[in-house]
Amino acid sequence: LDGGGGNFRSLFMRGLGNVQGSSALVGLYIDEVGVSGFNGNDIPPNFYDLERAEVLRGPQGTVYGQGSMGGNVKLLTNDPKLDSIVGHFDTSVTSTKGGDLSKELRGVINIPLIEDELAVRVASTYEDNGGWIDQPTAFKDNINDEQVSYVRIKTLWQPSEVFQLKSAVTINRGESNASNVGEDEDGNFMQASFVQNTTPSADYDYELYSLELSYDFELAQLISSTGYFEISKDQSNYGRRLPLVAP
Repeated sequence: LDGGGGNFRSLFMRGLGNVQGSSALVGLYIDEVGVSGFNGNDIPPNFYDLERAEVLRGPQGTVYGQGSMGGNVKLLTNDPKLDSIVGHFDTSVTSTKGGDLSKELRGVINIPLIEDELAVRVASTYEDNGGWIDQPTAFKDNINDEQVSYVRIKTLWQPSEVFQLKSAVTINRGESNASNVGEDEDGNFMQASFVQNTTPSADYDYELYSLELSYDFELAQLISSTGYFEISKDQSNYGRRLPLVAP
């Protein structure tokens, strides 16, 4: 996963990546719902409270269709537990030489609503990532900071041993300034525009709603998955760098 900040992510596999074009070359799935991006617009995946991650080498067009030439990455989130209350919370603080501190809060709670039949699980994170790139023309330091909040609410209803219904709501809100690239050897950033004292900024939000039904027959399992995925990305003051022309 190549990233230039919270608003620029590209997924690569086997030399192929989602950098340019009108569709993805590497697929990204959260549970059974595809959330693939393109042109540097892959979502920043959250790896907190995962059951496992699956990496499927491509091409995977027969099973997953368009957008999986290089392969697929599948993130499977933890299901709610039907028989116990579980919860934990942790935090971390890191430092970057020449930059600000970064803080992260993480927590998850699992609550059975009907014992052995219905439960809900909530996982949430908050990241305050400190920057390290300065912008002297705007008299600003550490401009590539980033704040990301994330919450996932997942329910499981299992009225019998052969049938279960899962639903999940995932909401991500991201806000960042300059990307994590573009500084010179001294760590300074120069805005590539006529107004060089402006600072780039961007908001990157997405929401994912999913519903999954499964029924176990004696010889096979039937799975039906429905999802709705929405991305909103706003950028401002991003200048374009002009190519150098030899005299």
